[in-house]
Amino acid sequence: MIKRLIFICVLITNVSYSQSNIGIEAKFYYGSLLVHHYYMQHLAEQHFPMVEVGFMKQTTGKKMWECNRHLPVFGVKYIYGTLSSPRYLGSGQAILPYMSVSYIKRKKITVNCQYGWGLGYIQKPFERTTNYRNIAIGSHINAVANIANEIEYRVSDKTRLNLGVSLVHFSNGSFKVPNLGINLVCVTVGGKFFIKNPVYVKKDSTENIETKNEFSISGAMAMKEIYPIGGSKYTVGIVSLGYWRNYSCKGKYGVSLDLFYDEGIKGYVMRDTIETNNSTSLFQMGLIGGYEFRIGKIGLPYMIGIYLVDAYKGNGLFYNRIGGRYYINEHLIANITLKTHFAKADFFEYGLAYRF
Repeated sequence: MIKRLIFICVLITNVSYSQSNIGIEAKFYYGSLLVHHYYMQHLAEQHFPMVEVGFMKQTTGKKMWECNRHLPVFGVKYIYGTLSSPRYLGSGQAILPYMSVSYIKRKKITVNCQYGWGLGYIQKPFERTTNYRNIAIGSHINAVANIANEIEYRVSDKTRLNLGVSLVHFSNGSFKVPNLGINLVCVTVGGKFFIKNPVYVKKDSTENIETKNEFSISGAMAMKEIYPIGGSKYTVGIVSLGYWRNYSCKGKYGVSLDLFYDEGIKGYVMRDTIETNNSTSLFQMGLIGGYEFRIGKIGLPYMIGIYLVDAYKGNGLFYNRIGGRYYINEHLIANITLKTHFAKADFFEYGLAYRF
């Protein structure tokens, strides 16, 4: 593990010397498992340490959205540590692209919020015969989300120290059950070091909105399993028609009409009822609304919806959508979002949207 971290640091340093506004960072985590179901308590055996190394690029203010967002930082980080239950979870690691946005910025003190989304690896997932007590996660490979708030102290132009609180979440989006998810709450302490003094460009932060009214059509696909463990995988197709109101360059509000074709409903009916003819409709329709936080070409939506048509009704009346979008060009948007029923993941959606 030490050799791996040394290699990453050397690689990052070599890259950094040839770039401006590039730096390296390191953090120490000390945390615990957030037990969000009472029957997960046996997985919270201990507090645990983790380490993080990464590289980052400070924006210069050359683009207007960079000024409007107080010069956000973009980077990639690697996290590694033994988790709360060495017996049932083992170690965890993740690689996450991230961005950090300042919402309080003073001469020496900055308060940042950091968002990261990437891939992670759990050493000991559920296994029916050898690790059946890990009821939290059913796969080695998982999506990882990280939200952190930190107070940063500027020691010099090149050096920053920080103290913060971080939430790290592992989930496979019900691609393989069990999938209660692993939530790690950690206190962090660390530092950042820029190889060269960062360069900033002064620019007028006034930015025109592309268009106030925006319409979109999108399509997405998903795969999921349902309980009980060991069942089939089901395909889901989603088509959405949306309207968005851009209130500023920093974000927009919107509503969307969603049409789902969810083969998993067959499994729900067979599991929950004595029906044998499988006659329940696999189509659902929902109306969802919410907000999308914009940083350049990246969008972070959070939406809450209600089912208008749902013959099954076993997952409740409401659903949520959270994730990320990347604006490829003026019209095309790539989309990876997680659909949930409150804290219960339903599936990851992978798709494209066209806006006009």
